[in-house]
Amino acid sequence: MDRYDVKRRARAILQSQKKPIFLASALFVALILIFSYLSFRLTGPNDRELQSMVDALAAGDALAAQEILLSLQPSFLETFMSDFLSYLQAVVAFGFLLLLLRASREKEVHPGMLLDGFGSLIRVLLLVLITKLIVTLGFLLLIIPGIVFLYNYRMARYLMILHPEYSPLDCLRESRMRMRGWRLQLFLLDLSFLGWALLCTIPVLGLVAAVWALPYWNCSCMLFYDEISAGQDSKPPFDEDQYPL
Repeated sequence: MDRYDVKRRARAILQSQKKPIFLASALFVALILIFSYLSFRLTGPNDRELQSMVDALAAGDALAAQEILLSLQPSFLETFMSDFLSYLQAVVAFGFLLLLLRASREKEVHPGMLLDGFGSLIRVLLLVLITKLIVTLGFLLLIIPGIVFLYNYRMARYLMILHPEYSPLDCLRESRMRMRGWRLQLFLLDLSFLGWALLCTIPVLGLVAAVWALPYWNCSCMLFYDEISAGQDSKPPFDEDQYPL
């Protein structure tokens, strides 16, 4: 697989409908920031608690600092709401992927399509939840199995879109089969975006970089799926009853 050609074609998709894609990407980045901030406010320490811990450490009172740390554990409701926000973000991300797939099929797109993931809310949530459990189990065993599991199921979202008749478990099973022999290639494709990932960590400038990098990376992964699935998808690119254009 020619990774440079994949990325070149991904850039061509972005250029084909530049305005709606980047408006959607900017909105997606803004939503990620909002969800992340709300999640931190729910489960993270507030300024007063942080200052109390710093003061205890500065005074050399490790026991008091430990007691403060233990008291910072979020409640069940706070943890639940934080998890709810993360799953909500996953549904919006699914809508973003739908938008990019439509653009790649030369369909007109608009930023409002970010909400299209809610049309498959239960299926998306089940897919995300099962994948998270499997990958977390892999990382609990050892780092390498966790990474292998993570790459095994990277194609599940595309299969859910292109095969609405598949259950979440079917998507995971099929993804694992299609990724046999391709995990290293996808890892190298991800690695080629390392510079963009580092750029996205820079305050302010990183937000601008993310608006370009997120659709660029997602389109590249989408084309990777097309490459490894050539001749295997018997259905049309979209089931328009499930995902109306």
